[in-house]
Amino acid sequence: MARERIRPGGLYIADNVLWHGKVAGEDPADPKPGSTKAIREHNRLISTDPEFDAFINPTRDGVIVARRKMA
Repeated sequence: MARERIRPGGLYIADNVLWHGKVAGEDPADPKPGSTKAIREHNRLISTDPEFDAFINPTRDGVIVARRKMA
């Protein structure tokens, strides 16, 4: 939903994208059903979007930083 609100050169930043390391596991125990799957999908969507350069900073529970490319 935020994608179209970010102008070229703007940043998208989200916290807790590593979900206590559960997003990296094969079959994680999900403390809130569906949460791990949703966070994985969020991370996949932003990291594969050709309009953004993105990386995950693994500090604490993970922060994803994505910059919308200039047109």
